[in-house]
Amino acid sequence: MCFTDDNMENFCNVIKFLNENGKAEWNGCILSKTLDVSQTDSKSNNDPLVHLIKDLTSKVTEESLPDITTYMYAESSCSKNMSNGFSDYLNVTDQPNDDTCNDSLSLKTANGLSIDNLVPFSVAQNFISHFSYCLANGNNSLKKFLPILALCDGQTNNRGIYFLLVQNDASDGGNACRIVTNAISCHGPYSAKTWDDRNGKSPSKSSNRFLHESSTMTDMYAEFDLFGSCSSLVKDEGENTAQSSIHVKCSEVRKILSLDPSTITSIDVILKPVPGGIQSPAFCYYKNLAVIQGLLGAFGPDKEVQWTETTELLEQEDMLKKLNEVVDSFGNINMVSSMDQNEQETDEDGYITTPRTELDFTERIWEVLKLVGSKQDLIKGIQFVFEQLELGRGIQFWLHEENQTYLAKLIRSSYEGEISAPTLQGDLPVRILAEIGIDKLQRDYTEFFFQNSISSSGRLDQVMSQSNPDHNESQKLLEKFEGLRKLHHIVELAIYCRQYLKLSSGKVLKVVRSASQGYLCEKFDASKTFTFSVSYSEVRDFLETVEPSVWKVKSKMPINKPGMNVCSLCWSRDFPFDKLLSDVTLHDVSLSDDTLDTEHRSFYYVTAKSRSVHA
Repeated sequence: MCFTDDNMENFCNVIKFLNENGKAEWNGCILSKTLDVSQTDSKSNNDPLVHLIKDLTSKVTEESLPDITTYMYAESSCSKNMSNGFSDYLNVTDQPNDDTCNDSLSLKTANGLSIDNLVPFSVAQNFISHFSYCLANGNNSLKKFLPILALCDGQTNNRGIYFLLVQNDASDGGNACRIVTNAISCHGPYSAKTWDDRNGKSPSKSSNRFLHESSTMTDMYAEFDLFGSCSSLVKDEGENTAQSSIHVKCSEVRKILSLDPSTITSIDVILKPVPGGIQSPAFCYYKNLAVIQGLLGAFGPDKEVQWTETTELLEQEDMLKKLNEVVDSFGNINMVSSMDQNEQETDEDGYITTPRTELDFTERIWEVLKLVGSKQDLIKGIQFVFEQLELGRGIQFWLHEENQTYLAKLIRSSYEGEISAPTLQGDLPVRILAEIGIDKLQRDYTEFFFQNSISSSGRLDQVMSQSNPDHNESQKLLEKFEGLRKLHHIVELAIYCRQYLKLSSGKVLKVVRSASQGYLCEKFDASKTFTFSVSYSEVRDFLETVEPSVWKVKSKMPINKPGMNVCSLCWSRDFPFDKLLSDVTLHDVSLSDDTLDTEHRSFYYVTAKSRSVHA
């Protein structure tokens, strides 16, 4: 490239302005220390956007994207009224042709880039060339602007480049005169049969040359999606949806989009069981957990109870009738016995998930009072129980020995004829109900783990017993509830392992033990991801019947290609930038239809080429 004096002067002015203001313009594109692509007047928070870029880069290259110092992007057509006077200050030439952007496609989502925000690759390449030339000629001060990430319009350059990353060459000891350029491109979709090694060709010359130099292929990675609906390379950080996948790494590549068990070096299971799924066998537990959470709102910042929202909500008259039935049942041995003989159901894999039927008095009271819709009705219900104690009926109310709730202690004191019912004021009624709910649910979870032989009482107690003895009763309730949420999360994890992976009870026991140990020093996190290793034999059936949703190879290029260090190819069922680019025009979307057979189903492929050169 020819660098004229005018061009170099213009480049130096841009760098000076960027250094002084943190933002500048180059040939109609923005250079900035932050990624601000807001199309509104308000300043947008683009942390999720940066997260998606980093996630995508690491998925393709298996290397973490460094913190970017300088972003290069274009302002959208909705926000091109610059307030910093860039155009007046700089003598900018060679503006990109308006045809490279299509204003009708500007449908940017909250966290995604619009196609308007992508710069023509030629403009990014031109800037990088000037940057490298100045760096090679001793302008070491430019080093502070690295790493640079240019967001390119992959649809307007024949190489399909979307990301162009320039950074110091760490392998060269950070030498200022040596940099690494990384270009990430995307092509497709192409049907799976296109990649069959037997046909001797692939959709592009570059990928064909790479794929058939088998000696260059050094590593392989495949991702199998358990749900069959999460084949995107990147996931939106704001989406807290369940995810389950198996990640397989191999030391050798023998056939594209296939897996050879003899070359496998590791298999990791990645599970994200988000609590509350209505299809989960543990949903019966979750409903109780949600009621308790609503009650504990009385002790939160807003001091407000969120009452049960259900079609089962009881009117006061029905509530009192059901409470009376509970009281009468504990005075009738035959009735209690018949109620405890109900058969428990199991899911298709043998895990018992039906709520317990052997309930003590406070647990039976919880089953009624959890359906009230107001504090007034709750007080009325608790007063009814107190009246039964004053009548001497407490002696009939069977309690679990470990039940140490406020109401249970009151019942035990009535055995000696000592009953002094408190005034139900303030948050006491809510605390009484929340406490008996927590007591019951803890016993439900313990029963689940014991009957399915996947944990010990000591380990469960450790997860629950993390309350501070110096805290008041309300604070202790909140701490116990935190423990319940952790137990529920582990229950969901165990069900995933059994229901989707068909793992043995012994393996599930190890997974549960590890998850419990991890939660001893962590707060509850509904978006927590659990990772554990398995052997090929443990997931053989799944891997042999499901094709990968993501498949990639990584290679060191031959010596006769100077400067080229590493190249990787990654196939994905979905358009890999789907969460990142909100309005890019996809190619033949019909090829991604899951109803198609394996031979005709399509894959996009992404290339990541890293070249180390002297600036």
